[in-house]
Amino acid sequence: MATERDKFLTRRASFAVVGGLVLPPLMETAQAAEQPSAQGIVRALQELTSEQEVLKAMQERIVRGAGGETGLRRIKEEEQEFIEEMRRRSTRSFTEEDRAKTWEIAQRKPNIDLEINFDLDSAVINASAKPLAVELGRALVNPQLRGVICLVGGHTDGRGSDAYNLDLSQRRAETIKAFLVETFRIPVANLIAVGYGKERLKNSGNPFADENRRVQVVNMLKPE
Repeated sequence: MATERDKFLTRRASFAVVGGLVLPPLMETAQAAEQPSAQGIVRALQELTSEQEVLKAMQERIVRGAGGETGLRRIKEEEQEFIEEMRRRSTRSFTEEDRAKTWEIAQRKPNIDLEINFDLDSAVINASAKPLAVELGRALVNPQLRGVICLVGGHTDGRGSDAYNLDLSQRRAETIKAFLVETFRIPVANLIAVGYGKERLKNSGNPFADENRRVQVVNMLKPE
């Protein structure tokens, strides 16, 4: 049965990016206690938040008013075609327009933010982050999520240049994708790795905040 902790963490889960810093045991224990379980991740990737439900309803009313059910169906088909194209593309060929489009679509899909630990200037998952990466893998092979196409979006905080952070976030997203493919045999085409650099801060009021350094996992195509 879902605990209140899991229900909260599916929306608020975070894992700080630690720049080579060894955390005291007490802090490590507290951080571990806040990590979502695989089942918590599964739930997050199946359900829209209340805010997303409202946004979706508003958008659909606008589209229906302009073009009826045919217009709504066409938009959904175009969205699916775009996602299928992204699955076939090399990550290094993604354009700014591609990143903007995936982000726009992701706002209407079930998702969870996971701030997975990387050492400073590194795209290698460190030991403290490995358990969470494993929980993510277990979630994505759960029968409830069979066949989903997920966006693995990499984000950094506001330090450094745009170009540096974009490259680092892309490498980190690709690292998570590679881990999931190699460890859990998830099909390569079912994971779209996109780096956003510091363009999409979760906490824009504090660009250097830990929660900005995260990996966002989004269920882009949910089986009907």
